[in-house]
Order: sequence, then C-alpha cells, then structure tokens
Amino acid sequence: MDEIIEKYEEKDSTVNPFLFSMRIEYIENCRVQIVESKKLATTYNREVMKSTKVYHIDKDIQNRILGLSSGAKSILMMIIFSMSKNTERVRIHKKRFLEYVKAKSPQTFYNAINELEKANVICHYKPGIYWINVQIIFSGDRIKRFPDKAIKVGENTYDV
Repeated sequence: MDEIIEKYEEKDSTVNPFLFSMRIEYIENCRVQIVESKKLATTYNREVMKSTKVYHIDKDIQNRILGLSSGAKSILMMIIFSMSKNTERVRIHKKRFLEYVKAKSPQTFYNAINELEKANVICHYKPGIYWINVQIIFSGDRIKRFPDKAIKVGENTYDV
C-alpha cells in the first residue's frame, strides 16, 4: 500500500490552498516543578482538537466522506495509513491503485480522485500530485508546522 501513496516534497513557494481558512486553537500549559529548592517551569502548547492524524470535522464534510465510493474511501485510507510527519502533498499512483483494488478502468481512479476533491479532502497540485487538507488529516504537530495559523484560546498552570 505504501507504494500507491508517497509523500511528495518540492522546494517551491506554492502554498497549500487548504491553509487559507485554517485555524488551529491551542492551550498554553505551564508545569511548575520544584527541583533542589528551585522552581522550574516547563511551557508547552496543546492543540484543542485531540487527534494524532484525523481531526474532528464538521457534519457536512463527515457526510460527504461517508458517502464516498469504495474507491475514494480506499484512496483516503491509503493516504491516512501511509502519511509521514508533516506531509502536505502526496503522489498517488494510478496504475498501482488500480492493481490494488483490482479495477480495469482508469475511470475508477479518476472518479475516486474527483470525489475526494469534491469532499475537500484533497485538491490537484500537479499531475499525480495532490494537496492534502491538513485541517482534516495531518501527522505531526500542526502548531509547530503552521504557527501563523495557531490561535491561543486558553492557558493552564499547575504545580507538580
């Protein structure tokens, strides 16, 4: 399955179109410890949405994803299972996908891709390469990867 979906990296100035409306809410946490009569504070940010790869999405997108064809769901699951850290773009191999799902018509692939684009899960970047909607699917720390999209919505301080 890893051969069908690959992380795609390229040094360019193109911006993931899904980032324009992205907002990452986080809470600043401060842990205070006393070590050898000295107070040590450790601060870290925690994203409000709790998830490792698939983020909570609104009902409209949920319904669109649940209504996807089996081909589109297969590509979506392959993207999720094969994502490496900080992936924003993936290369999707049409021939390997068709072999995997045992389909003969390339139209199966194109229909699946079109469905994922309509559901705002991916969008076209270059032939065979697609942006991933990182508001829905992401592996890594979104606060560190997209600091300009992070909005502090609270803070906690606690003693250990």
